[in-house]
Amino acid sequence: ADDYYGPNEPLRADLSANGNTWKPIHRLARGNDLQIDVKTGALQRSYPPRIAADGEGNAVFDITGGAGYVPVTVTNLRTPRGHTVACDGKPVDQSRHGNDFWQTDYDAATGTWSQTYNVSLDTADDTPILRHFSLAARRAGE
Repeated sequence: ADDYYGPNEPLRADLSANGNTWKPIHRLARGNDLQIDVKTGALQRSYPPRIAADGEGNAVFDITGGAGYVPVTVTNLRTPRGHTVACDGKPVDQSRHGNDFWQTDYDAATGTWSQTYNVSLDTADDTPILRHFSLAARRAGE
């Protein structure tokens, strides 16, 4: 715990209480047993979450649970630009030097793009909560 320098307070508390034991790994395994409900798009993988957007480039899904930062990937995007991501109705923006909170990848086999966002799913007391995510393609003129 003394060597941890990051901003994750639940992790810091767990390391202080349980460092050098199996308990921190158990906390992550239990916490990252995610429950995912896809409303728009299709679930491709549960962990780390991978959701295929619909044909219009939209994805809407709920995630319950999570510990620490979790990479969430949305695939089947027609373009690498022009998407807005929200969690519980608030824009996801962790940028420090531009758009450095996401990663974009091209799939040459399908001609589509994917974007991966690192989102914090921690809670102060490790109680799983439901979070509502949406990725929408910006329309022309927006």
